[in-house]
Amino acid sequence: MSNLATYCDTTHCVFRRGSTWFAFPAENIREVCERPTLVAVPGSTNVLAGLCHFRSEFTPVIRLDHLLTEDGARLGEEPQMLIVQSGDGAWGVLADEVRALVSLEPSAGEEVTDMLCWTSAITGWAAWEAESVRVLHASNLRDLIESELTRSWSDKQHGDRGAGNDSTAADIVGNKS
Repeated sequence: MSNLATYCDTTHCVFRRGSTWFAFPAENIREVCERPTLVAVPGSTNVLAGLCHFRSEFTPVIRLDHLLTEDGARLGEEPQMLIVQSGDGAWGVLADEVRALVSLEPSAGEEVTDMLCWTSAITGWAAWEAESVRVLHASNLRDLIESELTRSWSDKQHGDRGAGNDSTAADIVGNKS
């Protein structure tokens, strides 16, 4: 069986950020909860909303604004959070609404040659309740965020990050603190 056939047969968690609908394969979702209190990470870009303490773990929390086509001024307050499991740890994704666990039949996304492009996190599209849903690949998205944070932090002076701060993007996104 091909990877696409396996991927198409899975249940997805459908959620919204702004007016854009997204889905992760349900196997990547550990939990959905109310947005916790977040602590900002100095020197990070706006892709990292902050860190939270969730179920006795320090968890990085991201925003999907880089994958949106709409004006940020019209976005909601992100009252919900999905806990996504991929790679070597869990991380949070802020959402305006988490709607359903449904069976989707995603179309194959365009072949992406630049894995550092934000669209590489979108593996396909699906129709659901008259909405177009962007199907996300959890590991690709995590890798993109790690790359974005690494690039952002390497562009800053070492002194801006604080003396003695040896944390890397992999440490924060991968929960290796």
